[in-house]
Amino acid sequence: MIKMGYCFVTTEKIKSLGTLTSKYIHNYRKVAVENADPNLQHLNEELLALPTNADGTQKTYKEVFKNRINELSYYKNHKIRSDQVYAFEVVSTFSREDNIDIEAWKRKNVEWLQKTFNQAGDGKNNIASVVYHADEPGNVHCHAIVIPVDPNGRLNAKYYTGGYKIMREMQNSYAEDMKEFGLERGLEGGQARHKDIKKYYAELNRAMEIPETMPFETAAEYRKRCQEELETLAAASKRKRDIEYAAHRERMAKERIMQRKAITGELESAKYMLQKESEKVIRELKTVSKKKVALEKWVEKIENHTQLPINEVTKKLESYDLIQRRLEFLKQTEPEKAQEVEKMLYDNTEERNSFTEILQ
Repeated sequence: MIKMGYCFVTTEKIKSLGTLTSKYIHNYRKVAVENADPNLQHLNEELLALPTNADGTQKTYKEVFKNRINELSYYKNHKIRSDQVYAFEVVSTFSREDNIDIEAWKRKNVEWLQKTFNQAGDGKNNIASVVYHADEPGNVHCHAIVIPVDPNGRLNAKYYTGGYKIMREMQNSYAEDMKEFGLERGLEGGQARHKDIKKYYAELNRAMEIPETMPFETAAEYRKRCQEELETLAAASKRKRDIEYAAHRERMAKERIMQRKAITGELESAKYMLQKESEKVIRELKTVSKKKVALEKWVEKIENHTQLPINEVTKKLESYDLIQRRLEFLKQTEPEKAQEVEKMLYDNTEERNSFTEILQ
């Protein structure tokens, strides 16, 4: 029996820079993820890399978004609407029991993402990055962050994901590209009633063998029995697909909860560090204030003692210091003359004592 698998592609709107940050934290494993095995993290891969800064560090989703907006001429004169969808995340995965060429599957996903979402008017890349996760056992998948710039050079998520028809076409397009891996989207209502049974089996590559005719069974009875078995198989396949899709959505919901918890923890940590830094600045300001008061008292004392403004006192101190240095030099070269100068200087005991007191 040939085992078939289903391919899934889902989208989620991103309406804030905070959500972009949480997606970056999750997709690049900046925090522990509940369903992920750290021992398998080396299997994860960046299929389409984030741009880098001038210093070689990796940009975040938020930085890529801001850079992309700055490139668009429309937003040089217009603000982003308050209800604007900034970006959306595309998650692609599959359900299958036997192996497929995973490297080819990765490449095909990137190709499909680029042809589907790179339709910006300026011809530039709308996809921030594509990340492949294989550290969640039994659930390999890709995360792509798309900044939805339309052919008119504006943010326009509806152009890519708005409405049932567009989403159906997107799902069909993805399923078409995944056919080479033996993956398909699954049955859509009413298909079985309008096709020849053998042709329908062949198209779907079903595991079920064509039923043998029963003795005395008419062609109409045989066709009806085949139809019933086909519809039973289709219903079972749909149930399996629905269960797998529901499980996938549940995993995504849990991951979003973990992301929110991680962001909350980072905010608390940042708040604590900011509080500590504020306390340090306040202490330093108090120290500076005390030194300022002490300096003002010292200046006041000097001015009261000398009966001169502080700038005049400073000039006299500088002159006194210059005389002392020259006197020391004179002692080395002309000791006798130095003694005469020193005697003349120290005869003015009043001024000398004033300077001595100031310097103490």
